[in-house]
Parts: sequence; structure tokens; C-alpha cells
Amino acid sequence: PRSATPTSRFGEDWIVFEQVAGPRLPPSRGVDVARAVRGALQKYSAQPPPEIISGHKSQGVPSERDHLAIVPLPVVGHRHADGNLRGVALVLPRGATTAERDAVLQAVGTWELRERGGEDVDAKVPVRLPGGLEVHIGRTIAADLDVLRPSRWCRPARRWATVTPIALDRHPGDLWARDARVLAKAIAEAEATIIAACERIGLPPPRVEVHPASPIAGGRKARDFPAYPPVPGRTRRVLTHAVLEFEQEVAGPLLLGAARYHGLGLLVPLPGGPR
Repeated sequence: PRSATPTSRFGEDWIVFEQVAGPRLPPSRGVDVARAVRGALQKYSAQPPPEIISGHKSQGVPSERDHLAIVPLPVVGHRHADGNLRGVALVLPRGATTAERDAVLQAVGTWELRERGGEDVDAKVPVRLPGGLEVHIGRTIAADLDVLRPSRWCRPARRWATVTPIALDRHPGDLWARDARVLAKAIAEAEATIIAACERIGLPPPRVEVHPASPIAGGRKARDFPAYPPVPGRTRRVLTHAVLEFEQEVAGPLLLGAARYHGLGLLVPLPGGPR
């Protein structure tokens, strides 16, 4: 029964935008997209921006509660997948209150109204990225592309794999060390950190294998992504891909790591049971 399936603390009732104009973006621009979308929502929300959108309390202190995740969606998982971004989802935590959901919807509606003069679901809005690049997105309810459907990312499965790398919460050491002992220690630390990240979003501990590249068609290597966070003076996180195997099926979405709210650490369910 679905009620017995462990679920992540992120919900399945997404607000999904499809890119409708502008150049196709590689997944390495996902953090830029997420930051730009969050910035727009903060701009057009009630002031000061609510914690559910900003991820910060009124004093500027980072939130201790789950809040809105901005998830760029790449085309992956089939033979012609190029990994480029085709949309972005606003993913609310399952524990969001009605008032918090309304705050997000109000910010989206105001963004659409102010930027494109429309308040209906067909309104298009610009996403302005660093370097002067701009793409346009519009809300979609019945998307043609499977990567724009929440079911693609949320269905129960025992095995999951990253399509964008996880920004580890703790530095594991040198994951590229030539010394076998140093490498083994770093891999063990990375695996333990990912297990803790799963438990942080309400899931049981999985068996973890870390990888330098995504095993999913269209996925890009971790080294192809820019340093995170993209803020001078901040401690850089180690990025790694991974395959997770749980003892039982778990339901997504699975967003893991220090950048789970900001465009990294997205996993996709794999077909079949354990290997």
C-alpha cells in the first residue's frame, strides 16, 4: 500500500514551468536558474519575503524548517537525451501550511501579472541569468515532456540515481586521490554523508555508491558543474554523483545535499529491483 511507502519530505504537487523561449541551457546553469527564479519570487512576494520562499527567518538567519525548493528539470533517461534544461519546478515541502502555499501562489501570480501583464496560467515570465542571458518560462499543467511531470521524479522505487550531483554537507576528503587508503576513506565519508542526507528528508538509510558521473543518459559529470555555492568567500562543497539502493521502495522526489533547495541533488527512480 502507498501509505506504507516511505516518502521524502518534499511534496508531489509541483508548480511546473516549461521553457518557451530563449537558448537551451545545460544542466550546469541549473543553480543560476534556481537563484534567478527564487529572486523573482522574493521580489514579487509579500514583503519581507516569507520564510517558505526565502529560506530565511525575518532576521536573515537560515531557516530550520523545510522550505520551497527550486528544481531545474533536465532531459535525461532516454537514448536521445541531451541533458539540457527544459523547465523548472517549484517543489513545496509536504508539511507546508495552507498559508505558505498561498504565499507561493500569490508570488507566482504577481510575477506573471507584473512581468507579462497576464494573470492566467498561460502568462510567460522572463528568467534573467548572470551574463545578461534571458530565457522565458510559462506554467504548464499537462506537459508533453515526461521530465516536466512530477510522476517522472516521484514514483516509488528501490533504486535511485542522481541526474545532477549532490553538494555534500561535509567535506569527505579527496575523492580523486591516487592513494588507495585516502580514496577509500573519502568514499566512505561521502557515502555516510549521503545516507545522513536521506535521513534528513525522512527516508531510511540506503546503500550508496558514489560516482564521478551520472549513470543516467543525458547526465553530466560532476566536474562539469561550477563550484557551489557561487558566492565569493563561502566554503565550496564537494560535488558527486551517486546510486542509492533502499531495502524497500521509497517515494520521491529525492532532493539531497546542501544545494537541494537550489538546483542540485536531484535523483530519478530507476526501473527494476535490486541488482
